[in-house]
Amino acid sequence: MDTILSIENLAISIPVQKRNIVDGVSFDIKAGEIVVLSGANGCGKSTIIKAIMSDSDLYGLKIEGSIKFENSENIIYCTQKQLEDLKKK
Repeated sequence: MDTILSIENLAISIPVQKRNIVDGVSFDIKAGEIVVLSGANGCGKSTIIKAIMSDSDLYGLKIEGSIKFENSENIIYCTQKQLEDLKKK
């Protein structure tokens, strides 16, 4: 099966507070898979989803690692125009 989403070594932190929200998260989702993201309150589930969706709520946070859709470039470093084109797909 083709990989539709690949997350590698995702780390999200609040630089001002020197606090990690997410650290070292990696996983792939293949076409046809059903995925559940579960964990305790405050462990970073919503933050991971927001990073995948390039949500504006994450401005000011430091995001490192790699988020790729199919064979796209790493979306962490994409321009707004590139993100809009990916979302259309």
